[in-house]
Amino acid sequence: METILRSKWKWAGHVARMQDSWAVDLTVRKPRSKRKPGRPRMRRVDNITRLCGKGWTEPAQNRAHWSQLEEAFIQQWRNNG
Repeated sequence: METILRSKWKWAGHVARMQDSWAVDLTVRKPRSKRKPGRPRMRRVDNITRLCGKGWTEPAQNRAHWSQLEEAFIQQWRNNG
């Protein structure tokens, strides 16, 4: 699980530092397909926001700071998980 969390954290930082790219479009846009009545489809950015918190794009601009936050996040997950 720790490897998966690290991978998602690194991908979120990478996408936040990108300008205009297909990866940004894929991560942020809404899904094309329709869903049956009920809960709306999750976007990839919704998962990242749940993982990293709101406003995650600003700290991700600084790679060194983002790496420190990654270690703090993993430690928090170990203590709570």
